[in-house]
Amino acid sequence: MKKDYFLPLLLAVAALQGYAQNTAGSYALRSGDELTKLAAEYMPSNDVSQDILWDLRNMAVHDDKHHVVYTRACGRSGLLTCTENNTRYYYEQRRDSLLLWGSENRLAKVEYDSPELLLRMPLLFGEKYGGLLHGTMDYCGKMFFRVLGSYQVEVDGTGSVILPSGDTIKHVSRVRLTERTTLQYHPELTTARELKSYVDSAAYSEDSIRVAISRSKLPVTRTCRWYAAGYRYPILETITCGDTDEHQQLLAAYYCPPEEQERLDDEENKHQREQLAQDDNSRQDRGSKLSVLNNLAVSADNNAITIGYDLREAATVKALVCNTQGMVFLQQAQTSEAGSGYRMTLTSNGLRSGEYILYLNANGQSQNQKIWIP
Repeated sequence: MKKDYFLPLLLAVAALQGYAQNTAGSYALRSGDELTKLAAEYMPSNDVSQDILWDLRNMAVHDDKHHVVYTRACGRSGLLTCTENNTRYYYEQRRDSLLLWGSENRLAKVEYDSPELLLRMPLLFGEKYGGLLHGTMDYCGKMFFRVLGSYQVEVDGTGSVILPSGDTIKHVSRVRLTERTTLQYHPELTTARELKSYVDSAAYSEDSIRVAISRSKLPVTRTCRWYAAGYRYPILETITCGDTDEHQQLLAAYYCPPEEQERLDDEENKHQREQLAQDDNSRQDRGSKLSVLNNLAVSADNNAITIGYDLREAATVKALVCNTQGMVFLQQAQTSEAGSGYRMTLTSNGLRSGEYILYLNANGQSQNQKIWIP
């Protein structure tokens, strides 16, 4: 048994080191950055998987440009503002988290006392977190509301994106934010000061917020953001809304070409892009000379892990499924001649939901990747 644990433990260290490189870089907002997004039409899929290939070559990209400016918030210590579409959003950038504290435009001002956690770094596939939001809304200084809602964030996909130009960008993570928000109108209140006084005196507990949400027929709003390692801001954003998870309609989509971000004075991410390109080239060179196992495709559900692959030469393919500490839970092997379209299935219905590492060995050549079992 000790022998079974030794190889996975060594490989796990290498796998985690490589993964840390791919998730390094910074997605933090920065005061002084300016970008231009392009309006687009793209409906996100509901696939949840690693090694997804998102093809944007047929995505409609319009000339409708949206200028985005990041600055420090005047009079609000520690906050940054993002101004776009005639609306100013207020963010707090912590060491590893991004929180939304409110927004304002000519019609409405929203302030949260319980903000939304929009992003937590590094981006790890399968990571989920969420919570409740609470705040107030002043509409034109004439109508006053309490804002109640819930949100959940999930890194639900990783892979590569084929850009509208035809170029491919790797090391991409999709972050999906799901929101349900409702308003409680208070016609008896006539000023923002009265609204604040009322909310402070009639504070809601978390249970009260959940009850209010459950009693409202709330549409589900989803915002998907595609973050690429080495680029500070999402290269694609979509906003959809619908009564159910399955029936969503596109409200807006914005495309921010990588070259738009490459012109930023951002040495941290420039170095990250150069390092990733160098690593990818080295990996490709090694693979073209040495790889026995090719065209690997892995899918997992709560019943089975399926591995598809091609073989350059006759080989015995050994598969191990371990946790991140190297403990072996599943193992299987099969021998095949050189060829394509091979498939190996490992029954996983006894494993708990969570993150695992799949190790593969073909004629002494090893590779590994993280998988998520729902």
